[in-house]
Amino acid sequence: MVIASPNLATNADTISKTTGSYAPREINRDFYNSYTVDARMIKKYDLFGHESALSGGLKYSNAATNRKQNGEGSTGTNFDLTQTGNYGIALLFKTINYGAFLENLFRITDRLSVTPGIRYDNLKSTLNGTEYKVYKNFNPVSLSTSRNIVLGGIGAQYKITESINIYGNYSQAYRPILYANLIIGSSTAVIDPNLKDASGHNADIGIRGKVKKILTFDLSAFELKYNNRIGNITLTDGNGKPYTYTTNAGNALTRGVEAFVEVHLLNFNTEDTNNDLSIFSSYAYNHARYLNGKTGVVNLTGKTLEDVPQFVSRSGINGSVHNLSATFYYSYVGGSWSDANNTAATKTSPNIGYVPRYHVADFALGYTFSDKYNIRIGINNLTDNKYFTRRTETLVYLGNGILPGDGRSCYVTLGAKF
Repeated sequence: MVIASPNLATNADTISKTTGSYAPREINRDFYNSYTVDARMIKKYDLFGHESALSGGLKYSNAATNRKQNGEGSTGTNFDLTQTGNYGIALLFKTINYGAFLENLFRITDRLSVTPGIRYDNLKSTLNGTEYKVYKNFNPVSLSTSRNIVLGGIGAQYKITESINIYGNYSQAYRPILYANLIIGSSTAVIDPNLKDASGHNADIGIRGKVKKILTFDLSAFELKYNNRIGNITLTDGNGKPYTYTTNAGNALTRGVEAFVEVHLLNFNTEDTNNDLSIFSSYAYNHARYLNGKTGVVNLTGKTLEDVPQFVSRSGINGSVHNLSATFYYSYVGGSWSDANNTAATKTSPNIGYVPRYHVADFALGYTFSDKYNIRIGINNLTDNKYFTRRTETLVYLGNGILPGDGRSCYVTLGAKF
């Protein structure tokens, strides 16, 4: 059985029998302060009788987040951020980033171009403060990391015709530990104190282009390698109770295909500039698996990556007659697992398990008048389908550990340009 948090807005306020007043409100506040300086340059020059281009840049950024949560506030009925006592969570996150990049577009022939590039980043991140809500004391929490990262990549393109080309890309990737990975979200979560940054690469190859004013397409295959992937593993404590352990789950590999096609049905004979009727569809298939990884008795080899749907399909039809347009969208998303070891949901742990496939239909109608004004009316989730997109162990959300999708909703927008 899951007990809803008393802090939910849907729960009635309680009155203290001792004081006769409402229970104190909970205060959560974030303060953000950041700035960035970015300088870029480009130099064009002639090589092999074709124009090539060298580009580069420097970057400096300084970002700070002051997070204060679980503070005890006043008991009045009006909006009031007056806070008494200490915050349950009081953390200061700071990140300083120095970066530089350099890339060169080489036009080898009229049809072939190659673009190699390299990037360097220096990152320094610090975390300081207290987490009484988690550790039941005000002992300081402190973390400081510094990284030097060098990444390289290369891309190439070959024009088959003026409107159709084949392309390929390869780039190294890096994902540092995020602050969110270091903050405990619930009493059933444990974080590995020895978390490591993740790295890997991304590669793709494909063909894209247009056929007159009739067909637009993009077909590609891709590979995403993920080393030291940070994931959530469901383990069992000494009392037989499940808990979520965030750690470097293992090395993972995702391979798949992506496709996009749009056909304008009224342009087969001659282009119609006043009316249009097109059908479009995009599809992505993901084969995402752990290559290795073991935590305790849990072996992740061959397991499906969490939060990665097997497929994503989005299709629709769009029509316009003079100033009136209408669009129908249909999305169909495959199922996914919420943890790395693909644990089935139970009544006592609904926050882990399988997220079933779901579908959503949307409709929009627009009208433009006087060439300056427009109105748009739409309905999202036209069939009022009931679905959820992810599971969570933060039980302050409704839905017994799941985050439900939005039900049917309508909107009206007015626009003008001068």
